[in-house]
Amino acid sequence: MAQAAPVIQPDLELTYEVPEQVTLLTDAWRRIRRNRLALVGLAIIVLLFIVALISIVWTPYPTWLQAVGPTYQPPSAAHPL
Repeated sequence: MAQAAPVIQPDLELTYEVPEQVTLLTDAWRRIRRNRLALVGLAIIVLLFIVALISIVWTPYPTWLQAVGPTYQPPSAAHPL
């Protein structure tokens, strides 16, 4: 019986092409960019976040000095409702 030829030739150089690695953040950003409704939602969330940050500086009074303690007091003669 004759011997079979080797499957891999010894003088053959094998080159492997490794695909470019994609990070989770890059993949998520690519998917969001393709979906227009997701972009609109992201823009609204960013806008609300910016407004919330600006409102801290914009208001003329500090938020921690508001009188919210007597809000749930029962009715009295001075305030019947």
